[in-house]
Amino acid sequence: MTKDQLKSYADERLIAGCIYCGGNTESWDHVPSRVLLDEPCPENLPVVLACDACNRGYSLDEQYFACLVECARTGSVETAQRPKIVRRFGGKSRSR
Repeated sequence: MTKDQLKSYADERLIAGCIYCGGNTESWDHVPSRVLLDEPCPENLPVVLACDACNRGYSLDEQYFACLVECARTGSVETAQRPKIVRRFGGKSRSR
């Protein structure tokens, strides 16, 4: 992570703690979530400070959302194409 990634334009209320709950920060969360991006992901994705509980807690929601978007994009679970999403479905996707 580079110093530029930690640059925040938020006011003090939002950068004083976890972006989600306001608690102590032990980690950071990429914005947008890396699961929404194809690999290789950019190295300089913006990040926000987060506590470990919120960061882990939202991870499954982000994966679910990415799978939902892929299903809507392709029209079916069976036709998922993005490798990252196919892995979430257990690697059992067929091309159209």
